[in-house]
Amino acid sequence: MQNYLQHLLADIRFAVEDLRVPWIEKEGYELDEWLPPDEDQRLAPRRSVEEWTRLKQIALPPADRLTESQAEQFVEALKKLLEKLNCHFVVWYSGVPIHRQYASIRRMWQQEHAWMKWHMNFFELCEEDQPIGTCELGEKYCHCAHMEELRAGWTNDDPWTAEDQERLEREWEERKRRCWED
Repeated sequence: MQNYLQHLLADIRFAVEDLRVPWIEKEGYELDEWLPPDEDQRLAPRRSVEEWTRLKQIALPPADRLTESQAEQFVEALKKLLEKLNCHFVVWYSGVPIHRQYASIRRMWQQEHAWMKWHMNFFELCEEDQPIGTCELGEKYCHCAHMEELRAGWTNDDPWTAEDQERLEREWEERKRRCWED
């Protein structure tokens, strides 16, 4: 088993180095190419994490077959790979057992991912419409449950208006104009 795990870790490291950003034809970005988050999300190429990385979910061993040290190695290696995809794996709670983190990554490996150009994207830990507290992280560490607690007291007393949007767009155009003048 140890030989297989070492080969798999080497494959993950190779995938990190070999992963090609789909939209970069030249070095760098142009400011006037910037997109708002919803448009960036809509226009981003979409594939499963498995397709982007060419690493099959079935190749990732079940969490219960790994030692603590092995699970830690795989979580770190897979986090680096996901970051390269602009698909960040973030655990909000300290103390989440490493086996739970690894099991979550493995279980959600086939999720579709939009590789956005301008905005950060995050690895989903729960499936859409999954009951809160039933993800691999468990009820104690569930991000969705935490968000529900945070949103409980929120109100939308100041909704976003068309005027707000127009003001934001005018400010953005002014910033771009000033940037190009400098």
